[in-house]
Amino acid sequence: MKQQLLRATAIAALTLVPTVVMAQSSGTSTQPQQQSDSPAQAEQMQVSQQDSEFAKQAAGGGQAEVELGRLATEQSQHEAVTQYGETLVDEHTEANEKLKEIAEEKGIELPGDLPAEAQEAKSRLSQMTGLDFDRAFIEQMVSDHQRTIELFETQAQDGQDAELKTFAENTLPTLREHLDEAQRIEEELSQQSTMQTADSAPTAGGTMADNTAGGMAAGKDPGDPTTRFQAALGDVTAKDLIGKTVVNASGDEVGEIQNLVIDQSDVVSAIIEVGGFLGIGAKQVAVPFDELQTGEDEAVWQTRATEEELENLPAYEEDSEGFLSFPN
Repeated sequence: MKQQLLRATAIAALTLVPTVVMAQSSGTSTQPQQQSDSPAQAEQMQVSQQDSEFAKQAAGGGQAEVELGRLATEQSQHEAVTQYGETLVDEHTEANEKLKEIAEEKGIELPGDLPAEAQEAKSRLSQMTGLDFDRAFIEQMVSDHQRTIELFETQAQDGQDAELKTFAENTLPTLREHLDEAQRIEEELSQQSTMQTADSAPTAGGTMADNTAGGMAAGKDPGDPTTRFQAALGDVTAKDLIGKTVVNASGDEVGEIQNLVIDQSDVVSAIIEVGGFLGIGAKQVAVPFDELQTGEDEAVWQTRATEEELENLPAYEEDSEGFLSFPN
């Protein structure tokens, strides 16, 4: 009986050997196999760190330009700034969509929120109005586009991913145009800024003085507001500007500068003759000088106001209280 049990055990052991050997020889593993990577995951693995960072930074910057461009269209009353904002919205939106397509193909996750710096800039600009907004906005655009161009130039030169490299190369001309236009507007605003009033205490009132060759009312000294504004305006004096034609944004003539005056609050105004025919029925109105800008022709100055809007302003009389002549 004992021998029969031993024989049976030996037979059972032998029957297990082929199964074990076959499993080992076939290389079968008891561990579950990992699934192969998706095409997007495989593509992402091939994108370098530099390419990925470029895509993320470019997307954040492009989104910022769209947001700030919209802000300019809503808050600026300067035609050049408003048009520039519209251009940013249109052209950066187009570039952003193209970049998004490339990133999705390569499995690159682009940021969904504005970069912190852009959020701060948007918040700061939202609190500004008028010329203060225009200057701060354009200054931001010059700085932003200078950094963006540097980013895109690096990618165009050193990028490893062919599509992202081509995207950078094709977008650079547009970015350079944006920078050139921002710098042009910045210069234009700088000229207007020199024409703004300087911060100073109100001066005593007086009657409108004749615009004589001396250029200043009798008894004025170098510390009076007219002298300060002559310095603020550089070489621009009343004599330089009297007789200049004023046109609107469409290039239509709306009047002619008759004089420059300064009031008790140190605000320089251009006295413009508008309306009438051959001098009959015309009237003079006072327009703050910072609302004018140099036209394409040196003999022309521009205003956003229409002729009708100028004609509806209160008439300016030469004996108005509180005004002095701006120096010749």
